[in-house]
Amino acid sequence: MTKLRAPKYMGQHTAASILYESGEWRKVPLLEANEGKLPPNLIVVGDRRRADTPTESITSAANHLSTYVDLSAEAQRLCGNKGRVNILVGFYKDHGSDIPVTIFETQMAMGAQDITLQEALCLCDPRGYNVADKRLSANEITVIRVGSCGGINSDSTDKAIPPVIMIGDLVIGESSFGHSGVIRQRLSGLDYDHPKARGLFERRWNEMKLKKQGNFLCVDSDLVVVAALLASARALGHRAHLGNNFSKETLYCEESDVADFLALRQIYKAMSTEMEHLGIGFLARYFTLHGVPVRHGLISAVVGALPEQSFPRNEAERQQAAGAESAAMKTALDALWLLSIAANSD
Repeated sequence: MTKLRAPKYMGQHTAASILYESGEWRKVPLLEANEGKLPPNLIVVGDRRRADTPTESITSAANHLSTYVDLSAEAQRLCGNKGRVNILVGFYKDHGSDIPVTIFETQMAMGAQDITLQEALCLCDPRGYNVADKRLSANEITVIRVGSCGGINSDSTDKAIPPVIMIGDLVIGESSFGHSGVIRQRLSGLDYDHPKARGLFERRWNEMKLKKQGNFLCVDSDLVVVAALLASARALGHRAHLGNNFSKETLYCEESDVADFLALRQIYKAMSTEMEHLGIGFLARYFTLHGVPVRHGLISAVVGALPEQSFPRNEAERQQAAGAESAAMKTALDALWLLSIAANSD
């Protein structure tokens, strides 16, 4: 394989790296027993309110944690610098036994996520985590993307191919496909549209054993993560669809022809569109190839449904969307719990 540089982070953009590099992690609960590393059960979000202390928003992950530490606040207190994103580390304890989790804001879209998520993955230990007087084993880092999405139907509601995706539903992504200048520039250099660079990209993409969906780049979610998400959604009684996802690079591409999105459902069975998961799948493969195993999955709350609309139009729909965002977070935490219990069942 054409040699790719081993993963590392450049600069310190998050509280995780600020605390780690300063050594002040020794004064932070959970981190101090793990040499400054983050729990390898990782939920990544684009909206900082999902990785914030409890507010009136029901979408905050903190509402589902028994205890937690706000790393951004700790970095501000100890180092005078909170970093650019919100990070919580804490315990999810709804099933009688607790697991340590990281809730990490990556910001919106693949460009910002490429920087912040690489930092997070560099600071997770895939082998496990020390909690009090015991060691919880792990075989890899597990990353679950939790966020909002646009549902994609093949036509207007009364003519759409079933299942019809509606505001308030959940979509669990079996795969994500799309285009990414971020990935292309990482693999083939600054002028990634040059004919020679395009050839280099194709070679490296294939050598990483990643695939395509038609002309689009494509990553598959890990089957065990998909199964855990689906089992959790069903156990919680949520209306959840299993299907493919389209990762776009700009929100404003929806101002182009909506028919292009409907064709994604008709041709590629895409049920949702968001802006991050393709990049997560690429980073997971990149780290795994360098000996840091990462598995990943996606669960999204439907906050708009094409072709009718991209966002809620009234208070009832806004409540449905917020409820789905909270449900997506709870489902992802339950899935992490299932996966962690499986890893420690020996």
